[in-house]
Amino acid sequence: MMKFLPILGLLFLQQWSFPLHRTAQASGAPCSALPFSDTFTRSNGPLGSPWALSSGGTFAIVSNSAQITAGTGSGQNAWPSGCPGWTSSHYAQATFTSFVAGATIGLTVNTIDGLNYYEADCSTGGGCSVVAHIGGGDTFIGVFSAGVAQGDVVCFEQDSGTSVKLKVNGTYANTLSVSGLTAGSSGGGIWAGATSSPASSLTAFSTGNGVCP
Repeated sequence: MMKFLPILGLLFLQQWSFPLHRTAQASGAPCSALPFSDTFTRSNGPLGSPWALSSGGTFAIVSNSAQITAGTGSGQNAWPSGCPGWTSSHYAQATFTSFVAGATIGLTVNTIDGLNYYEADCSTGGGCSVVAHIGGGDTFIGVFSAGVAQGDVVCFEQDSGTSVKLKVNGTYANTLSVSGLTAGSSGGGIWAGATSSPASSLTAFSTGNGVCP
């Protein structure tokens, strides 16, 4: 009987250490249902599951916010992958926690992957421009009339796959028409532009079907 005790002890240790190991390594809840949200209130480092990043993406958590690495030479996006049940009308919302001059940050809708999405990129003291990324090419769509600033709650909304609008602190700006991407199987995400200075950041991200909260 005594010769089996070490084996039983090992099995007991594995049974309890495996869940603890998973808890220690977890970076975010899986996107198993909509709406999905992430407050980024965890240790500094990669965004982790279920976030997917565009090629060469450097989005990471810094001081409970999401931002790209300073000095990044091009814009990039990230999005929660695997979310089920997207419709052609959906939104992405976040609070802009820091706004650095020359470092744009924003949100995406219809985020199919790192090359195909609609982006609202916002600059400090200014408005948000809308760009269609289709197959890696960029097409300027227009500019939202609302200005944005540090601390603002910003929501980017797509309606029926044919138009987008911005909501800042509960107030909608103008509506812009969009085309070129198939809607209904992809949703919201985050975006940041190239920066040679400290990066702008955001937190309290959420995305789901329907209109902005």
